[in-house]
Amino acid sequence: MLADDVIDAHGNVLLRKGMTLSNAVIASLQRHHVSVLSVVNEEGSTDESAQEEAVHEERLAALFRHPSSPEEATDLLKQCIYHYRLCDVDE
Repeated sequence: MLADDVIDAHGNVLLRKGMTLSNAVIASLQRHHVSVLSVVNEEGSTDESAQEEAVHEERLAALFRHPSSPEEATDLLKQCIYHYRLCDVDE
């Protein structure tokens, strides 16, 4: 799991802190000429993961604080963002 954001030479964020590294992600980093990154062991980081999840939930609650129409579309968008930010994505 990444300990810090991975940023390219132009200052663009390639990967966010906390992302799990898969073979596809590592291959992509090599194509972007990233040779060094910080990782953390997932086993000992349950408290940190819970805190990170709480932060993301607070951000989503703030983004979706105003009801909109149709409600189903808003709920679906919120679920998609939540899944993107907090679930493992292997591409």
